[in-house]
Amino acid sequence: MKSDRRKYNRYVPPNNTFAALGPNFTTVGRVREISLGGVGLEYITDRSLTGNPAQVDIFLSENGFHLSKIPCRVVYDLHLSPPPPDEEAPFITKKCGLAFGPLLENQTSQLKDFLETKTLGLSV
Repeated sequence: MKSDRRKYNRYVPPNNTFAALGPNFTTVGRVREISLGGVGLEYITDRSLTGNPAQVDIFLSENGFHLSKIPCRVVYDLHLSPPPPDEEAPFITKKCGLAFGPLLENQTSQLKDFLETKTLGLSV
């Protein structure tokens, strides 16, 4: 049996939780799990993440929550479904894991509040 080596508990966010990567929000995806150490998301794209986005914004589409400019790095960027065999279906669904870099005090406070009050419980 494999043991989970994660340092932080992972939480399931509401379905309307999104992450926007990079300073120009070039990639936006739905957050699937989140912790004090990072975030996992799904997104639709026609390419792989290029370079490291360096920062991510996390927001809820309805209630005005917005955690901005969180430093991060890409841990993984994988296909959820096989890439299309031809050019007729140029978009693919991917999942991505980001590790947060050092957070400012107010970012840590906002993130803790989000995990305590907005999430749906611990992820398995």
